[in-house]
Amino acid sequence: MVLWGALAYSESARQSVGFPMLFGAWTLAEMIRYSFYLAALFKKQPYPLVWLRYSMFIILYPLGVAGELLVMYNTLPKVAAEQPFASLAPGDLNWAYYAYVAIMVLYIPVFPVLYGHMLSQRKKALGPAVQPRKRRD
Repeated sequence: MVLWGALAYSESARQSVGFPMLFGAWTLAEMIRYSFYLAALFKKQPYPLVWLRYSMFIILYPLGVAGELLVMYNTLPKVAAEQPFASLAPGDLNWAYYAYVAIMVLYIPVFPVLYGHMLSQRKKALGPAVQPRKRRD
């Protein structure tokens, strides 16, 4: 919702490098996810699709988050200058600007938790990593 608002409100957000980053990451992630769900309906999930479902987030999730943050960052100057929704807040508080900043700051503690959860889901789905054999001398 926040990103839709930023993209609809700010031309600079749509023209930032963050937009193709998040669009590409979201698109690939959803294509893999819904292919996985479709295969699950037929109870035929080929291993390559399972692997993609539980591995591509390693690249796509940070890429998407970086894109989201860049889109919000590129929206900040316009929000600061135009003060949208300022009439809804008492005084001269530009609450929309501070809300965007707060949301961006929240990515710092939330991202590692969500990423860690996805890593644990990957371990459950794919099993533990293969350990190299110890050489006998």
